[in-house]
Order: sequence, then C-alpha cells, then structure tokens
Amino acid sequence: MILRLSMAADEREEEVNLQQEIWCKLPDDPTERIILKLPLVSLLRARSVCRGWNLAIQSRRFMDTYAKNCKQDPWLLIFPYNDPSAGLAYDPSSKRWLEISFRFLPVESRVMAMSHGSICMLPKSSHHKQWLVCNPISKAWMSIPCPPGLFKLFFLAVGLFVEEDIDATIFKVIMAGSELVAEDSEQFNLATEVYDSRLGYWVKGENLLLDAPLSPWKATCKGVMYCITGHLPFRVMGYDVKRGVWFEVKAQMPENLTTVRLIDHNGVLLMVGGIGDNSITSRIGMWTLNGTNTKWSEYGWMPAGLCHDLLQTRTGRFVCIGQANILYFSSKRCHGVLEHNMLARSWQWISVNPFFVNIHYHMHRGFHFLPSL
Repeated sequence: MILRLSMAADEREEEVNLQQEIWCKLPDDPTERIILKLPLVSLLRARSVCRGWNLAIQSRRFMDTYAKNCKQDPWLLIFPYNDPSAGLAYDPSSKRWLEISFRFLPVESRVMAMSHGSICMLPKSSHHKQWLVCNPISKAWMSIPCPPGLFKLFFLAVGLFVEEDIDATIFKVIMAGSELVAEDSEQFNLATEVYDSRLGYWVKGENLLLDAPLSPWKATCKGVMYCITGHLPFRVMGYDVKRGVWFEVKAQMPENLTTVRLIDHNGVLLMVGGIGDNSITSRIGMWTLNGTNTKWSEYGWMPAGLCHDLLQTRTGRFVCIGQANILYFSSKRCHGVLEHNMLARSWQWISVNPFFVNIHYHMHRGFHFLPSL
C-alpha cells in the first residue's frame, strides 16, 4: 500500500512537471495567438465571447498584427434593403452572405469609394455638410467637410487613397465630376477636388475639357484614379494623385466595345469589356494595361456557355465588380451572380438570397470591399 501511494505521488509529481514544461513552452498569450489564426468572419464572432476578447481584438497592436498575417479576399458589398444603413457582403472564402451594419454612423449615407478597408460615404440628405470616412468592421469613423461645388456636377467619380504601412487616418479623397460648359456646347469641364487628411481641407485640382461626360465607373490603382468617358468611343482617363494631373491612356482600345469596366488587379489595371456589333454585347473579354500605358494585352474571355447564360437581354448589358483576383458579374434578367477567380481561373454561380428581387439592380450600386480591422 505504501509502495502504491509512493508510486501515485511520483506519477502526480511527474504529471505536474510535464504540465509546467508544456505551459512554459507556450507563448505569453496563447489565446491571442489562437485568435490570430481565425478568419475574419470568425474573428468578428469571437468579439462577443467575452469583454476580454473584445478588448484584445480591438487593440491597435492586435489589429496591426492581424492585418499583416491575414490574407483576405475582397467581398462583394451591396445594399438590397430600403434601409441604407444595412448592407450585405458576400465572402468568397466562406461562400456566405454577411450582414454589414452602418448604424454606427451619425447620418444615413451612401457609399462612394473604398480603399484598404476604409469607405468614403456621402450623406443622403443635402442638409448634412459633412462626408464620412469609416471602417464598418472596427466601427471607427470620422467626418470631413463637403467638397465645394459638389451639387453643380454630375456623373460623379470618387476615389479614396489610404496610405499603406502608415496610420489609416492618413488618406486622400479625389472627387471628379463633369459640368457642361454651355447649353449649346458639346464640351464638358472635368472639375477635380482633392481632400488631404493631413491638411484637413479640399484643394482644387486640375480641370480638363472633354467631349464627353465622365462615367461614375472607375478604379484606383497604384496611386491613379482611372475613369471612363461615358460616350462611344470610350476613352480611359487617369488622375495621378501625387502629381495632381490628368492624363489620357493612349493604348488602343479593343474594337467593337459595348461596355467597359475597370478593375485593380493586384496593382495592374484590368479592363473588362463587352464586345459586339451595333452596341449589342455577344462576348465578354478581359485585358491588362502595360506599365507604360501604351498597350492593352488580352488576358482571357468568359466561356461562351456562361456568357450566353449571363447575357439574357436584347442589349446584353452587364455589370462587373471586382478587385485583386475576384470578379463578380450580373445582368438584368439573370437571377444570379457569376464569380470569376482569376488566380484559380475558375467560374461559378454563387448563391443569391431569395429576397433579392433584382440582384442586378443592387449590383449597379455595389462595390468591392476588402475588409480590414
């Protein structure tokens, strides 16, 4: 009996020593290390586990560490409800629709531009003289003054540029819009205003005369906001944020273009275009712009069968939203959304919630959104 007790005591002591040895090898905060491995969707749920987890996840140190280690695909963000403060985002990683709330903002606003997890928003009511820049994930927001001359312009294009590897509050907002020179004129004045958060006010940018108004479809890529003119023949214009000047992309456009959308494909400008006769789209192709802005190179084409399923209207009009390696397509009579993963070179239809009466209508007001803490 004494021998058995002695052996049991020795086993317990050995077990305690083993446990201590294991715990000594663990990092100082094993919980934080484990949380850092969670995908963003799971991380958002983890904030509600307890107050300690919520505080840890919202700390600046954790957010910076998570941003460096977490690789996140861009989401498709739309607003299918009458309530503009309630959005839905499709996460291609989890293949799920997620609710995104903007109720933390002081006024109802609509999205104008996005960059690195930040969103620039314009209040719906003209009585509010402030724009908003926010992060719907961290719920942080700040207001900026309304740009001068806003309500004189139409076909508004807005770009948001957040400086990388620096405090996320350092950003620039580019607002460009068309203004008819005179009632009997066919020329448009391209007016530009630039807000720099370091200055705290708007500065008038370069103006330009064009023979067509600017389209609101744009893409921001490597410090340039690229825009399309709204009339045929399409022209691609770029605003260099650092130099504060407009320039025209001189690369020859593909023939028989019916529709043009611009995408930031990992720092390379990608053009998604409809091709067809008499302004009726029959094919959809993709081209990349070279580094000197002198040539569009063919990247690929939507498979014929999928293109036929997508383009079910007489005109074949479609919408394309995307960033990095993910593109989303929709058309008026098509009741689904087609996703293209450029890295995997895969195409698939994604599930759409049944309460979307017209997903194409919501895609017209949709954005790509790269979520970030």
